[in-house]
Amino acid sequence: FDAWAARLAPQFVDHLARIHRFDWRAADLPDFAAPAPGTRQAALRQVNWWAAVWRQDEVEALPLIALAERWLREHAPVCAEPVLLHADYRIGNFMFEEPGGRFTAVLDWELAHIGDFHEDLAWTMQRMFVTWRDDGVPLVSGLLPRDAFLERYCAATGFTLDARTLAWYGVLNAYKCAAINLA
Repeated sequence: FDAWAARLAPQFVDHLARIHRFDWRAADLPDFAAPAPGTRQAALRQVNWWAAVWRQDEVEALPLIALAERWLREHAPVCAEPVLLHADYRIGNFMFEEPGGRFTAVLDWELAHIGDFHEDLAWTMQRMFVTWRDDGVPLVSGLLPRDAFLERYCAATGFTLDARTLAWYGVLNAYKCAAINLA
């Protein structure tokens, strides 16, 4: 994406911000159960969902998965204000037109739900969706450095990041990937 990064990076962040600022309360989303603000529901619903996926599809019991689930439950963060999440926002899940580089679509909405914005940020920044510049700097979705991604996102949304919550969702997302790939 070297040639495209300057055009795509701002749109990539701005589209995620637009998703998170979408007024889901005013939309007709009868199948989207919203977690109560100021509770741990958003986090625990995700742990419950992915734990069920693991249990239904596991090939063999893995103690590390059980330990991760327990840790996630014990340390689940509070979600102050739930937002609409894409839940798979990353490189490969958007389209753009050539030669201008204008975003035309965001793809793969099957995991979308209402929850904590930190979840989408942590998913997008996972190592498996990072590419590395020649100077060793990791690029979120091959587009921009992590700090620049987070700064632009916070400026676009007005949200304040919580480092512990972001780290917790990083662990949750690794747990989700284990369920997806090992079960």
